[in-house]
Amino acid sequence: SGRHLMAASLDFFELAPLASIKKAQTRSSNFGQKLLNLLNPETNRVHGSLKIAGAKTGRFTSSEPNLQNMPRPVYVEGIEIENVRKSFIAPEGKQFVCADYSQAELRAMADTTGDLTMLEAYEKNLDLHKVTASAIAGKEIEEISSVERQLAKAVNFGLIFGMGAATLREYSKVSYGIDMTLSEAEHAREQFFNTYPQVKEWQRQQANRSEACGYVETPLGRQHLWQWEQEGFNYNLSLNMPIQGGVAEVALLATAKIYKALPPSAVLVNQVHDEFLVECDIEDVEKVKKILETEMTAAFSEVFHSVSIKNLVDAHSGGNWAEAK
Repeated sequence: SGRHLMAASLDFFELAPLASIKKAQTRSSNFGQKLLNLLNPETNRVHGSLKIAGAKTGRFTSSEPNLQNMPRPVYVEGIEIENVRKSFIAPEGKQFVCADYSQAELRAMADTTGDLTMLEAYEKNLDLHKVTASAIAGKEIEEISSVERQLAKAVNFGLIFGMGAATLREYSKVSYGIDMTLSEAEHAREQFFNTYPQVKEWQRQQANRSEACGYVETPLGRQHLWQWEQEGFNYNLSLNMPIQGGVAEVALLATAKIYKALPPSAVLVNQVHDEFLVECDIEDVEKVKKILETEMTAAFSEVFHSVSIKNLVDAHSGGNWAEAK
């Protein structure tokens, strides 16, 4: 009956706070007590493991614990209520310096495909997420809202790896908190490829080429054979590996360059795909910032040669990981 439906809806609505509490409890367990249990009693540190090329694309993977999987900060009405990175604190007299690449995979896509619109955007130092949002919304870049930019961010990162409209819709919700109807996802996908036609053509050619030759490879020649896949040819991986794999090769080169260049007081303590975290003496902070920006930029330029490196790397410092992020 209508009365029962209303009661059921009310019950479900009233369960929302309980669901939030359960989610908070899970996060507290996974990123609170479990991390505390892994503290080394002698060093008072968590000592995770990084595996080189642990992922198919060549990315580092992390375990015991997974220090690449710290959750994003949680905001309620614009107020930060949770940030796990704040619990990683530099020792007295030390600071963290954190540097990451700005839109590394999108720049890699621009370089690989030779898409003129993408290349021009980076040469002009434009925000590619806003460029995409402008195309989707039919607005000038200056008029793009934060929500429209967030949607475009999901579209950019989803479509460069071959998502269809239905998958894009789900990805946008799960990864970026953006709700789209299927027709809106189809429109966004259409406008993306209208804006970046060389990306669409490269994806078509790349998939055909890698399926025909039996493997896909990264810019520096690391190969993945389709015979290693249970179902053979993998369309998404054929598009993903040259881009994400290329950025993974950049990270490997950058790791080596950073390690050689750091002063004695500094140590690389974590690497999260396109982000590097260094601990150093407070007096060496500015020197370390410069080293990270210089060596990370140099590594990127060794793999991707055509795209602009303007504002490619930005370094910050702080007493904990969150402050340095």
